[in-house]
Amino acid sequence: VFAHNGSYPTLIFILFGSEEDHGEITREHLYCHYGSRHYVASMTYQEKERLVGMFSLDMVGYGNGLFARYMGIGPMKLVDMIHAFGNANGYPLGTMQGGNLSDHEPFEKAGVPSVWMEYMINGSYDPLVHKTEDTLSHVSPTNLQYAGDLVQKFIESFDLYRCEELKGARRY
Repeated sequence: VFAHNGSYPTLIFILFGSEEDHGEITREHLYCHYGSRHYVASMTYQEKERLVGMFSLDMVGYGNGLFARYMGIGPMKLVDMIHAFGNANGYPLGTMQGGNLSDHEPFEKAGVPSVWMEYMINGSYDPLVHKTEDTLSHVSPTNLQYAGDLVQKFIESFDLYRCEELKGARRY
């Protein structure tokens, strides 16, 4: 889609492996995000300088409310921008602090403006996540379309000024 719709800053799409902590969710979620932690740890200073922000679209297949999630330790600029954009353009979404249960975690800890987009059920996690019932038939195509359209339109709205805004929010 982005290759055919115009000129954008460089976009990198990454599917991180080894996200979960061996099947057991711990409050600290210490033994997880191996792929994204390795990626961030391996970045040079110059690579970090070129990085504008990070979206983690994780658990967007089921629920009744889309949230822009964040840990509260990194810059909030991307969370604020996607929240304002969504609400102004017919894609309402909530924000919720807490949770390092997605691959945004090492980016946010590194000071990169980051956001975890997640659908929730009345503000709670999908009870079928990581269970045998969590199959393709459990996924809502409507939810996937909504989250995808929101992020696509948000990125398409970017110009050099907005990229510089995000870069100016970095903390590392």
